[in-house]
Amino acid sequence: MLNDVKKYSEIIDFNYNKKRLLKKNNQEILKAKIYGNISCFQLKEYIAYFMLQKNVNIEIELSDYDNLLSDHSISKDCKFSIVFWELSNLFNGAQYKIEMLNGNQINNLIDETIKKINLFINNITKNSLLIFNKFSTMHFNINYFEKTKYQLINDKLNSFLETKKNNNFILMDINQIISEIGTDNAVSYRDFYLSKSIYNLQFYKRYSYIIANLILSKTGRYKKVLVLDCDNTLWKGIAVEDGIDKLEMDEITYPGCIFFEVQHLINKLYKKGILICLCSKNNLEDIKKIFKLKTYLKLNQFADIRINWDDKPKNLKKISEKLNLGLDSFVFIDDSDFEINYIKKTFPEVTTFKVPIDNLYDYPKMIREISNLFYTNLLTEEDKKKNLYYFQEEKREKTKSKFISLEDYINTLKLSLIVEKNNIKHLARVTQLTQKTNQFNSSLKRFSENEIEKFIMDDKFDVYTLRVSDKFGESGLTAICILKKDIKKKICVLNTFLMSCRIFGRKIEFIFLNYIKNKLRKLKIKKILINFKIGPRNSNVESFLIEYGFIKKKNNNTIASFEKNIGKLKSNKIENLDIKIKKSD
Repeated sequence: MLNDVKKYSEIIDFNYNKKRLLKKNNQEILKAKIYGNISCFQLKEYIAYFMLQKNVNIEIELSDYDNLLSDHSISKDCKFSIVFWELSNLFNGAQYKIEMLNGNQINNLIDETIKKINLFINNITKNSLLIFNKFSTMHFNINYFEKTKYQLINDKLNSFLETKKNNNFILMDINQIISEIGTDNAVSYRDFYLSKSIYNLQFYKRYSYIIANLILSKTGRYKKVLVLDCDNTLWKGIAVEDGIDKLEMDEITYPGCIFFEVQHLINKLYKKGILICLCSKNNLEDIKKIFKLKTYLKLNQFADIRINWDDKPKNLKKISEKLNLGLDSFVFIDDSDFEINYIKKTFPEVTTFKVPIDNLYDYPKMIREISNLFYTNLLTEEDKKKNLYYFQEEKREKTKSKFISLEDYINTLKLSLIVEKNNIKHLARVTQLTQKTNQFNSSLKRFSENEIEKFIMDDKFDVYTLRVSDKFGESGLTAICILKKDIKKKICVLNTFLMSCRIFGRKIEFIFLNYIKNKLRKLKIKKILINFKIGPRNSNVESFLIEYGFIKKKNNNTIASFEKNIGKLKSNKIENLDIKIKKSD
C-alpha cells in the first residue's frame, strides 16, 4: 500500500511545489499542530505529503520541544492536534531510572504526569480534535517473565487516557504499527541517544498515512462506498468457468476459509453503515443463485448491484449517480490487474485495491486495513440505518417515475418534517453532518462537538435540525441550519445551511428555510445574510439561494455573499405541497 511513497527528500520537494500550486488556486489551508517530548520533525512532512496528494493543503506547526503546557503552545486556530508523549522521555534516562524508583516516587510520577496531561487535554479539546498516542513499552521493555515498573507506569497512564476518550479525543495505538513493521524498522536507538528522536522514517510513513486518512475523514473526505467484484474477490473461482458447485467460500477448507472471513469483515462494515455494492462481469442469474445458496453476505445487503458485461468504469459511474455520492468516496476491490488499472486511469479519485491472489493469506489483513479508510468515531443511528435509507430511496425513485408532475409525486409521499432547535441530544449527528456533507452545504465548515455545543449554549446562535419521514419510512436527521442573530441590528447570518443528499428532490430545503424565516420574522429580524463557500460540488446551494430570492452581493474565487430583506423572501415552490411540519422548539 505504501510501496509507492517517495523518498523523504523527494517528499519535501513534492510538498513545496504542491503547496505553491494550491496557494495559487486559493485553496483553504487546514491547520494542525504536533506536540511532543521527542524530536519528530519528519512527521510534519509525511502527514503533509499524504494530505497534499488528496489536494488538501495543510499547515503543520511543531510545538516547543517537551513543553506540553506553555501558554503560547495551545493554538486556538488549529483544528487538529497530535501528541507524541513518550514514557522514555518523561525525564532524562527514564527508560532505565524508573526501575530504581520506590513506590511513592512511582505514584508521584504517575500523578504529576496525569495532572499535566489532563490539563492539556481539557484545554486543547475545546477547539481541536486531539489525537493522542498511547504510551508504549515496546522500545525498552524486554522482560518476558514479569511486569516491570516501567510497564506498570505505562499501563496506569494508558488506563487514564482511556477515561478521557470522547468524540473530540482519539487514542492512537502505536503498538499496532510497531508490531506490524517490527521494532527494528520502527525504532532508531541511535537517533534516540543522539537527538531524542526515537522513530525511524518507516514508522513515520505508516503512522502519517493512517493519521492523514483520519484527518481527511474529519474534513468530509472519508470513504463511504465499498464496491466489490465477485469472482476471486468474494469467493475463490470463476462462476462461468468453474460452475457454482466448485466455488470456494466455506469456513473449514483452504482457500475457502479466506473468503469466508473476508465476507464476515465486509459484513461488519455493512453493519456500521458503509454502503456495499457489486460490480462484476457475470451473468446476473448465476450471481443470484450463488448468493442464495452459498454466500454469507446476501444480495439485499448491497445498495447497488451492477452485474453485466459493461466496462467497470461505466458501472462505477452509474453507482455514483444512483447513490448521489462522489467517486472520491469510493473504494474498489478486484482481482484483475486490468480492471484495477482501468479504474485508476479513468477515475483516479477512486481508491483501488487488488486481491493478493498470490498471497491469499494476506487478504483478510488487507480488508482490515481498508476498514480504516471508513473510520468515523461518530457512529449515529442514521449510520446504522444508512443501507435501509438507500433501499427506501430506490422505492421512491420507482414511484417518482410514474408521475409527470413533481408536485403530484411529492404530495403522494405523505411527507412529515420535525424541526427542533438547540437540542443537545442531536450533538453527535449535527457534528457528523458538518464533517461529511459536501454537496448541499453552504459553508463547507467542519465543526467539532465542542464547537456545536457552544453554538447551542450561546443565546446569539440557534442550531435548527430537521428530521424527515414519509410513507416509505424515516430518513433520519438530515438537515441543519446554524445561524447567528443580532437582535439590535435586526440582522441574521446563516452560518451553515446544509442537507443530506438522501432527501434531495422533495423541496425540503425550501420548506426548512421557510420555517426558519418565519421564526426570524417573529424576532423582528429584517435581513438575512449568507456567506456561501464556493466548492467543487456544492453549486446546487447557490442555485437554491437564487431560486429562493436571495441577491448575490459579492463574489470572488472562494466566497459569494448573499442577502435579502426578509419580507421580500418568497418561495413559490411550496405553495401547493401537502407537507406536515411538527415543531419541538
